[in-house]
Amino acid sequence: EEFSQAKSDLHNNPELFSGIAYVHWRQGRFQEAQENFRRSVELDPLTALHHYSLAECYNFTRDYENALKAIDRAIILQPDRASYYSNKITILLNWHGDLDEARAVVEEATAYVEPIEIISQGYWQYNLVDISLDSLKSHYQSNMRSNLSDSEYYATMAMTYMSASKSDLMEAYCDSARQVLEENIKIAPDEYGLRMGMGLAQACLGNYDRAIEEGKLAKELMSVSSCHW
Repeated sequence: EEFSQAKSDLHNNPELFSGIAYVHWRQGRFQEAQENFRRSVELDPLTALHHYSLAECYNFTRDYENALKAIDRAIILQPDRASYYSNKITILLNWHGDLDEARAVVEEATAYVEPIEIISQGYWQYNLVDISLDSLKSHYQSNMRSNLSDSEYYATMAMTYMSASKSDLMEAYCDSARQVLEENIKIAPDEYGLRMGMGLAQACLGNYDRAIEEGKLAKELMSVSSCHW
């Protein structure tokens, strides 16, 4: 509502339209979200993030053709951003399911970013390149650890080991994440992010009923202003 009221004064502000789009996305109003993302792109076509956001929204609604066009524009504008290539891989795998096509994206990016930078954006992409688990773990610790909470780090490692079919290590890291999350939930029981993380940890450990309960609770606690997913 506040965004809509601001449109009369800021009708040429791309950030405003992007903000409105994220709210509509969170509300499930996908067509309106895409219209506002497109408006932000029209107003500021040289900012890669606007194209990236539009690509994510298209991908979410399975409009893969337009998602691919949007993410390609983002990559052209900012070719050194690893997350954009990871997003392109996600779109292509959702659309065609072709691993060779996904690997070609990694090859395309090597002039600008290291493959490990792309793979670390999406742990499930581990099998696309010839990178050892030790190298990936070292990369997480040296480049990403400071930006992750303990539970996020454990969850990231768990998903990485799951993609490598290392179920024993996956379960060990999942259980570590669960223990940390349980302590944090005692302090902040109404924090939706903790509940969401707990749901994922429980699912990885095979506790599906508990995972569903935590997921439902996270959804109830989540506000439009805090998350657009």
